[in-house]
Amino acid sequence: MKLKLIMVLAAAAGLTACNRAPQPANFEQFYTERLEAATTLQDSITAIDGSFLGGYFAAQTPRMVGPNANRNEILRGMRAVMCADTADNEYIMGIRMGLAVFEVYQHVAKAGDVSKEQFISTLSRAFHLDSITPDQLEKLQPLFQQMYTEVDEVVRKREEQVIYDTPRARSNRDMADRVAQKLMSDPAYKPVGNDGLLAKVTAEGDGEVINPNSRIKVTITERRCDTLEPVRRLVKAILIAGNTRNNVLQSVIPFMSLGETAEFFVPYTLAYGVKGNDAIGVGPCESLIAEVTVEPYDPAEEK
Repeated sequence: MKLKLIMVLAAAAGLTACNRAPQPANFEQFYTERLEAATTLQDSITAIDGSFLGGYFAAQTPRMVGPNANRNEILRGMRAVMCADTADNEYIMGIRMGLAVFEVYQHVAKAGDVSKEQFISTLSRAFHLDSITPDQLEKLQPLFQQMYTEVDEVVRKREEQVIYDTPRARSNRDMADRVAQKLMSDPAYKPVGNDGLLAKVTAEGDGEVINPNSRIKVTITERRCDTLEPVRRLVKAILIAGNTRNNVLQSVIPFMSLGETAEFFVPYTLAYGVKGNDAIGVGPCESLIAEVTVEPYDPAEEK
C-alpha cells in the first residue's frame, strides 16, 4: 500500500513538472508573453504593472540588499503587505509608518541590544497621547538627532576596534613607530603639535601663519613610511586653507607658512585613521610621509 502511494505521488509530481510553463529566456520575453495572453484591461494591468514592479525590484535588490539577498524572504514581506485590506486606509498608512519606524529601530539597535518590545511599547504609548504640538516635537527633535549621532559614534568605534586589532593594522603601527624613532634621532626633524607630527623644513616660507580663510596653492606628495612609494600626488591645487578636504593637509597646513616646503611624518591618527583609505591603497593604521609646498594664490594667474 505504501509503495503504491509513493508511485502515485511520484507520477503526480512528474505530471506537474511536465505541465509547468518553461522559464522565459529573459525579462523581455517574460512580459511579452503575458501581454500577448492578455484579453482584458485587467489582464494588461497585471501584465504590465506586475512585470514592471517585479523587474524593478529584482534589478534594485542587489544594490539595496546585496548580491546574495534571499529573494524568497523579500517576496514574503511583499506578500504580507499585499494581504492588507486596501479599503482600510488607516491600516495601509500604519504599514508605511511601520516601515519608517523599523528603519529607525534597525539603526539604534546597532548600538547594542535595544529591546524591540520596550521600543514598541514606548512608541505605542506616545502614539495614543493627544494634543501633541509642533513645538513639543521640535523640542524633542534635537535629542532624537543627537541619539542618531551617538549611535553612529558607537558603531564607528566598534568597527574601528575590529580593524585596529587585525595583524595588518598592528604591523603598520609597529612599522610607523620604528620610522618615527629613526626620524626623531635626526636633528632636522622637529615635533610640531602634540599628536606625533614631525616636520623637516626644506625651504623656508615668509614666516606668517596661513589664514584659514585664504586661498592657497598646494603641491603634496603622500608616501609610504617604509618604502617612500608615492600613494597620492596633487600639483598646485587651489583650495581654501582651512577647508582642504584632505586629512593630511588639514593636519600639516596649520604648521606651515606661505612659500614653505616641508616634509612631514604624519601618524595614521592625523592621516586616514584606523580604517585607512582603500581608494588610494592606504592600509589600516598606516602612517605616511608627506612632502608639501604651500604657495600664495594669485587670481591673475587664471586670467
